[in-house]
This record gives sequence, C-alpha cells and structure tokens, in this order.
Amino acid sequence: MIELKKIKTKNAEYALVENLFASAFPPEERRAPEEQRRVTDQYPSLMTYALMQDDGFVGFITCWQGPDFVYVEHFATVPEVRGKGIGSEVLDRLSALYAYPLVLEVELPLEEMAQRRIGFYRRNGFALWENSHYVQPPYQKTCNPIALYLMVRGTGLDEVSDFKRIRKWLYQEVYQCPDFELQLPL
Repeated sequence: MIELKKIKTKNAEYALVENLFASAFPPEERRAPEEQRRVTDQYPSLMTYALMQDDGFVGFITCWQGPDFVYVEHFATVPEVRGKGIGSEVLDRLSALYAYPLVLEVELPLEEMAQRRIGFYRRNGFALWENSHYVQPPYQKTCNPIALYLMVRGTGLDEVSDFKRIRKWLYQEVYQCPDFELQLPL
C-alpha cells in the first residue's frame, strides 16, 4: 500500500522529490528548484506528497486546493515502479482524500508518450476537455508557454460552464500571472 506523506522542504524526502522532479520533467514543465522550494514552503494551498511504499520513496505528487477542485500539478514515480499499478493507487487515494474533483493538465496527443499518458488518465476515470483552449504559462522566463488540455476526474465540474473559471484560477493562483488570460485569443 502506498502512503501519501505530506512534506515540506525541511523533510528528508524532499531531496528525493527534487531529484525526481529534475529527471521526470523538462525545464518548461517545472519551476526552477529554488522557486519550487519557496512555493512548497510558503503556499498553504499547495500540498507536496512523497509517495512511500514499505518505507521507501517511490515518487511524488503535488496538488493545489482550489475552491471546488484539487489541481494535480506534478506526478511522477521512480522508473523501477512504473507499470505496477502505483499511479492508479495514488489517484484513487487522492480522490478519497479530497471530496472534490481532480483536475490536471496533459500534453496534446501529438506524440506516443502523450497519447499513452492521456490513456492512463482515462483508464483512471479522467475526462479530456479537448474543446477548450488552454495554454500553460511558462514556469521559467526562458521557457515558452505550452498548449495543453485539462482532464477532470469526479463529478460537479463541466467543461462548458467551469473551464474559464478554472483556467483563471490556475493562472492566478498556481502560475502567479493573472493577466496571462488576457493574452489568449478568444
């Protein structure tokens, strides 16, 4: 069974999270390490969980508490445990932990890995919101925005009525660029 251990940067597991962050996500999909540490420690709505199995570190998941949803920002497991059902177990545990729908971003299904990732989330109860325009703002000044889709697991959110509100919240709270939405085509 996987334990979701809530941590901050002072916890010993954080160094393992930081190392996996660097290997699992390219720079355009993550904050610089010092910025991630600051956000981890200073934003109470951001939860960082070290994924533990038999007292060993097997991955991490970061998520933000929104007004009526939980936004899953980053999720990675160590290569040795991939394909063994841990990802599904973590998503089930996260859904049970929070009484809100889960929201996350996925790349457009242009490459095989993106298609596989979307398939994984679909098998785990997520619906793809592909009819709404979503662009992830750059995490770092030297990076470009990324066209993505949102996926949602759970009830209570609707693509037509909730998408713009969720996008606005993400731009303001997670990416700290509330005016980014104004730069987007209508």
